[in-house]
Amino acid sequence: MGDIAKQYGLDLNGARNKAAMPHLGRHPEAYHKFVFQNMQRAATEAGGNLAKFL
Repeated sequence: MGDIAKQYGLDLNGARNKAAMPHLGRHPEAYHKFVFQNMQRAATEAGGNLAKFL
């Protein structure tokens, strides 16, 4: 995920990516898979365009 974010000048640890979410512990693996797959799709569709990626 970090490599995809870097392509668009974004940082996974940046303020833009932080939001308080009520949960205990780590996100489940299914969440990480969902986020990764959707980041890949967004990057493909955006074709390097930050505005489209976001």
